[in-house]
Amino acid sequence: MSLISNSALTSRFRAMKLPMPSVPLRTLFDQNILPNGAFLVSGSDEARVNWARLVAPEPASLNSAAEGEFIIVPLGTSENRKDADRDMTWIISKLAETRVRVLCIQGVVSVLAFEAAARYQMAVIYLPEDASAEKVERGIIRFLMERQSILEQRDQELQQELTRHVTSNHGLPQVVKTLANITRLPVFLHDARRLRLVYGLPDGESEKLLQWHQHYMMLQDSGLVAHFADNARPTRMDSSILESTQSLSIALHADNEVIGYLTALKTRTETDEFTHITLNRGAIVCGLLLSKLRANEATEKRSRSDWISSWLEGYSSDDHMILARAEQTGYSAEQVYVIVVMRWTPGRNPKRPPKPIRPEQLTEHVKHEVSMRRISAIVGQHADRTILFLPLERAQHTGRMKQYAKSICEKMSETLGGNVVCGVGRPGLGLTEIRRSFDEAERALTLTEQIWDGTRSSFFGDLSLSKLLLNVQDHRHLQGFCQDWLSDILSYDAQNHSDLLLTMSVYFGNNGNMAATAKQLNVHRNTLVYRLNRIAEITQLDMDDADVQLNLHLAIKAYQLLEALNLQE
Repeated sequence: MSLISNSALTSRFRAMKLPMPSVPLRTLFDQNILPNGAFLVSGSDEARVNWARLVAPEPASLNSAAEGEFIIVPLGTSENRKDADRDMTWIISKLAETRVRVLCIQGVVSVLAFEAAARYQMAVIYLPEDASAEKVERGIIRFLMERQSILEQRDQELQQELTRHVTSNHGLPQVVKTLANITRLPVFLHDARRLRLVYGLPDGESEKLLQWHQHYMMLQDSGLVAHFADNARPTRMDSSILESTQSLSIALHADNEVIGYLTALKTRTETDEFTHITLNRGAIVCGLLLSKLRANEATEKRSRSDWISSWLEGYSSDDHMILARAEQTGYSAEQVYVIVVMRWTPGRNPKRPPKPIRPEQLTEHVKHEVSMRRISAIVGQHADRTILFLPLERAQHTGRMKQYAKSICEKMSETLGGNVVCGVGRPGLGLTEIRRSFDEAERALTLTEQIWDGTRSSFFGDLSLSKLLLNVQDHRHLQGFCQDWLSDILSYDAQNHSDLLLTMSVYFGNNGNMAATAKQLNVHRNTLVYRLNRIAEITQLDMDDADVQLNLHLAIKAYQLLEALNLQE
């Protein structure tokens, strides 16, 4: 189940209004948006423009002008030079009241007008008298609208990417890492006390990564967050983002309270609109995740020693801190563990409904049981699940592990009544592999509840094949099996017009023989190696694992069968 609902995330995204893109005045010249003969006669070409408007030199029209607009004023010819100069000075002063900083004049520009423009720090562009002011207005608006369309498309892709992380239960480290890759800037997340929770560096060359490391290591956390810098000011693109000489920061809010800060370290002189949009979208997701984590922490009253939930929820990216807390409970980084996830359910017997069991009760009973069996396991709780770190002498000893999980599961059901459903992952060494084991155990638990009734323990490595064999006559189950194992590859092939699925099929068909596979595909051996490595990266699966190979091979066969029968969706 996702930490935050799609509806909550979608409503927050919709509430955020996408700003109109702004461009420096020089961009309009560089892109030939302004006609030949137009030139800057006063002010800076760094003044920013987010719209264009043709106005008459009258009070009502001038008062409707807004900050960021490219104001075009066509001046008629006047026989009285002093009146024209006075009118121009008055126009500039009226526009300055509305914070307009860019004025395009079609007509004679006097010295007095220059002086007035300089006084109000206004950029003045001369527009030739034979140019069409209406075409200039339409050209600027069309240029800005095209940029807006591009921004909206990128924003939609950004929202989809962040939503995917949320629905996949990815924690804050993965979200912050994604934001860093999108902005191409180092990104940090601090809590309200300015304690660093998570940071992410964009993927790149080792030299650049080293520079970024050196850059942020020289700064204190208070120096990273722009809100606490002496020189911080709202950015010209978005007042909710503060900018300092070092960074861009946005506050995370929950119940009218600041709960943290999302910061992008400035490694280049300029940042574009999409960086600001990414920070805003990221602040929404990080704020919801952080708020949810805080709420869970308050509800469950986690103690400092309860490191399992903090680790699984991605509350901290500091592996050393997590490892130190884990070792206090008996965890060893050199020990192979397998994750067992248990959940109590009342069962489906309406005649004798058991007394409801709270998750904490199941956890305490499991702790007592493993203690009585003299198993040096670590037992914790995450949401409504009991988490068991079951130690193995060797990763190959899965038979004994399955027996332990099954007997404990059955004992809990006998003691507490109702059903105790159990999912078991594959063995792993180190927190990264053990996290994978947890994800597998969660999937095994969910599938077990969907397929079978009653108390049962299921091992991830066996479950997909069991499901396939039990339901092979129903093509919908085959479709689900294919989706579980091949969706990432199919999506990648569809988006990139590649042949990774074909490569896997030929590779398995040749029993993993590299030379025969390369020959059949008519590709160089190095190309085949690249494709297989790419498959491993996309699927995040261990391609040397026999269970993975078996399930992938079966999934490919099932997919080909469904396609042949025109049953593939």
